[in-house]
Amino acid sequence: MFKLSDFLVFFVVLNLFISSLISANETLTATQIWEKMLLAQSGLKDFTARVSLSSKLGILPLPKLSGEISTKRPSQVQATMAGVTFTPQHPYLFPDPLQFTGTGYHLTLVDCEETADATIFVIDVTPTSTEAQPLSMRFWISSSNWLIFRSDMSIPGGGRTIMDAEYIQAAPNAWVPTKLSGTGGLLLADLLPPSGLGKLLASLLNSDHVEFTAILSEHQVNIGL
Repeated sequence: MFKLSDFLVFFVVLNLFISSLISANETLTATQIWEKMLLAQSGLKDFTARVSLSSKLGILPLPKLSGEISTKRPSQVQATMAGVTFTPQHPYLFPDPLQFTGTGYHLTLVDCEETADATIFVIDVTPTSTEAQPLSMRFWISSSNWLIFRSDMSIPGGGRTIMDAEYIQAAPNAWVPTKLSGTGGLLLADLLPPSGLGKLLASLLNSDHVEFTAILSEHQVNIGL
């Protein structure tokens, strides 16, 4: 028969176990978190996907676009939208921890929050060179899979994008985005052709009032781009 004393012992042990997990996460440094992120994506070299992009400016829907995108880690991205193939201006369309590894960036852990399912870490990434583009970057990482599920990027006077990402695991240690959604036109404009209708839309989308959703499908992973 289960006694009250047994329950109390179980409750104490359970709390000690949970506390130890929380303490372990709290002692992680930004660099250690980044190492876990690199390991989570260690099996991904490149991928291609179909893209369907919808957006609106305030309540005004903008023309939908579709095309293809390919990326080779850490930062080579090429897109074909509306029949035009181009290279996005910013290499951070898909924030990849491999892009920010090394001496070129400084990592700062600014917050750590426990949820029912995981620990959420918030890390600021700052270029160490004064010659680098003055891009402000903040990433939210979940300990459930060690992926960036939210990013906040901005350039003073140049726009901002707050973006949420959803992923599927396409291969061992290889996660690819299936949905990118958010607000702000900084990165959204990178999915538009740099001429014609794309150039016109990009000028309209340089606003914090823009909302967008990009659906990625038909992924091909590690094809040797």
